Amino acid sequence: GIEYINGYLNKLYHENIFCGKFDIRDIERLMGNLAPNYKEAYLNIFEPVLVNSLGSAVLGKSAYRLGISYSDFAEMQKILGSCAGRQELDVLLLNAADRMLTELRLGTVFLRGYVKLVLPGISARLYYAFSHDGALREIYFPG
Repeated sequence: GIEYINGYLNKLYHENIFCGKFDIRDIERLMGNLAPNYKEAYLNIFEPVLVNSLGSAVLGKSAYRLGISYSDFAEMQKILGSCAGRQELDVLLLNAADRMLTELRLGTVFLRGYVKLVLPGISARLYYAFSHDGALREIYFPG
């Protein structure tokens, strides 16, 4: 009971630290594109912010940049297309996550471990999206 609550609060604390690295207006724009009624909805803010920041890192752009433009989708398709398979995509995302966390100056062991823990889910969604043309817009949201 209490260990579960402590674990949950620790994740929430670190998610808040991560999201605190970004301009609130960028987060609001991103969330508004994800769900226009996001302020009334029960949405996890951490994951869309992480996914878009990670996407910027994959594109070789600043990890602080949450806006993924429509022209970025074509570039993302090329990058994902260069991966020989899911394992290569995992490596690409892991390297981008390391660059992202370094740029954001987030070096805590817990946060690095937590991001690496959620990467396989992001990788699976990206792999699926890449195999279904146009579905990247279901993962990355213009910001």
